[in-house]
Amino acid sequence: MEFQKQGYAFYYIQYHVVLSTKNHRKIFKGGLGKYLQAKIMEVTKFYSDIQVLEANTDEDPVHFLVSIPPKMAVNRACFVLLAFMLTLSASREEC
Repeated sequence: MEFQKQGYAFYYIQYHVVLSTKNHRKIFKGGLGKYLQAKIMEVTKFYSDIQVLEANTDEDPVHFLVSIPPKMAVNRACFVLLAFMLTLSASREEC
């Protein structure tokens, strides 16, 4: 267990975030799931407050274990992750 510091506070907060596709479509088969796992770990390059500790995909949902500081709302962090995933999938479709 590793505590993190922000200002005068020490914290250890981890959230298990599950993002599901519309109508539970099984789109994360094969290479797309592995591509998403590799790229979503890079979210800390752009958002240093969000630390993605684990990312797993099944055929339908995406599971993240994320550490977020207390100053950031959970829904804001989920919005950032979702927006990052959408830009990744859009850039992959263009290739």
